[in-house]
Amino acid sequence: MTTKSVLGPYPVLSALMALEVWMERQIEAGRNVEELFEKILLGSNCVAVLGICLAITLAYPDKCLRAAIPIISSPAVWEMDISRWVNDHSNPWKILPEFERPSVKWIYELIEKRNKRPQRALEARHLAQLYILSNDESLRFTVEEAIAKFTENLPFCYQHETENAEAIAIIRERMENYQAYGNRANYRIKDVGDKQIIWVEPPEDIRKRNEVELNPISKLQSWLGLCMWAQKTIEQGTATDDMTIEQAVASVKELQQAEDFSLSYENTEQITRRLEAIASVAAAILIADFEWAQTQNLVTC
Repeated sequence: MTTKSVLGPYPVLSALMALEVWMERQIEAGRNVEELFEKILLGSNCVAVLGICLAITLAYPDKCLRAAIPIISSPAVWEMDISRWVNDHSNPWKILPEFERPSVKWIYELIEKRNKRPQRALEARHLAQLYILSNDESLRFTVEEAIAKFTENLPFCYQHETENAEAIAIIRERMENYQAYGNRANYRIKDVGDKQIIWVEPPEDIRKRNEVELNPISKLQSWLGLCMWAQKTIEQGTATDDMTIEQAVASVKELQQAEDFSLSYENTEQITRRLEAIASVAAAILIADFEWAQTQNLVTC
């Protein structure tokens, strides 16, 4: 459950958020997790409730892995949760001025506190790693077998996709990418100081195929990086250490196009993300060094 860019009736959203907090308290109080999940999910056909159980598992994996096996074994859950994670990390909502109004600011301070919970920073692939690298074979083998069957159980969202060869191929390729996380042989571990870095290296044929598709994804990641830089810069009032204001401006100038922010531009997700990056950096620069922006003729009155 995320508090960013959510559509739906506010009473329902509030109830779901309250359910997540209540489940956290139940887990911390030592309640039996399998019994808790059964109580929450039995008779429910709401995917948001399923998502909350997954979020609880991400927050308390040491207590919830066994209860969450049926959830992580569903490719549709992976699709939804990875989409949720991407959205959580690509929406700089805090730069909007309405969130600073005294009448509502306290609400968004609570939201920000919730957004720092462990489950907001993780997603299904992080959880799969815990199963596949577990020494508990009853956990590992069950999830390995389930992920290996992802291509046999394609998660279609719409009926027409089941009859569209292109849609089938796209979904199948995503499932093959996910399957790499279900094979222990694909995991790499490297010691860095007192920490370990763990990553997944897909088979060579999948790596080569993905290279062709990674270019637009790399663009999206760079835009996301600019948004995150802007958000951190706004929070601390100065440019973060990983990028200077000059570098941010140079990056944004490469993104800008003549029709940006006009009424006639095509509204697609890629264009929206690019414009978010431009607007976020512009706001951050004004906050971090307004005088510098003036000297560079970046501010017009």
